[in-house]
Amino acid sequence: MSKHQRGLLVFLFVAFVPVWACDIFMSEDNPLYWYTALFCTLGGFAASYAEGGRDGLREFGRRTLRVAGSLRFIVIGYLIPLGLGLGWMALRAAGKLPATFHPAFDAGFLAMLATAWITGPFAEEFGWRGYLQTRLLNRMSPFLTALVVALIWAVWHLPAFYDSVFSSLRSTLGFTAHCLTLSLLLVWLVPRAGGSVWPAVFLHWSANTHARILETTFPGIGGGNLPGGASSAPYYLGAALLFVVWQRKYYFHRPSRIGTPGATPQGAMPA
Repeated sequence: MSKHQRGLLVFLFVAFVPVWACDIFMSEDNPLYWYTALFCTLGGFAASYAEGGRDGLREFGRRTLRVAGSLRFIVIGYLIPLGLGLGWMALRAAGKLPATFHPAFDAGFLAMLATAWITGPFAEEFGWRGYLQTRLLNRMSPFLTALVVALIWAVWHLPAFYDSVFSSLRSTLGFTAHCLTLSLLLVWLVPRAGGSVWPAVFLHWSANTHARILETTFPGIGGGNLPGGASSAPYYLGAALLFVVWQRKYYFHRPSRIGTPGATPQGAMPA
């Protein structure tokens, strides 16, 4: 078994086994339940150590935690879901937007934003984009990498959402489309930030909370005009696919030879 295969197995074990066990055996009333996703981030660090020891762990931390050169991509990542959400609302009820603009952010809303930052984006992205995406970019085209990560990511949610999101074919397809949308955007964004995970964290955070932000900003717009759920999933995925078509030279480029200079997108792990 190569060190890369060992690292991938370690990541999948740490990311899946403890999280699935907690989803199956731990009650949602337990406050710790909402923080078990942190095993996904821990899996990224554990896999890097399994591959390269302390040096591999140090390189992983230096790359994923770097802020220098990634700030504009963090801002872009955060604004993408908000922009798409506003576009959806404009298509549904453009005439109502100015009249319903009345932001009302209270302490409870801000606490929700803080909790949502930790329990999803920060807890997961060092694993999905920090480790798994950057490892797969050495072997696959960016488009195929995004597809594989999206499918694994969707399956990872299965025990938590089996009686809600995965209870019908329509909502299952909508959630899978959501995972693919984010993966297609992040496979482009993260490498441009040199492998920094912060753009992924902030885009994921915005994706998870932008519907609530827009609802609080436009409280009279009506729930049917807000983004989110299976109804708006085709719109988001369509926007991401249009971007893929625009950037097709990047998305469908496949590394010609593993380990050669320029063979992998910027931010991918050394093979």
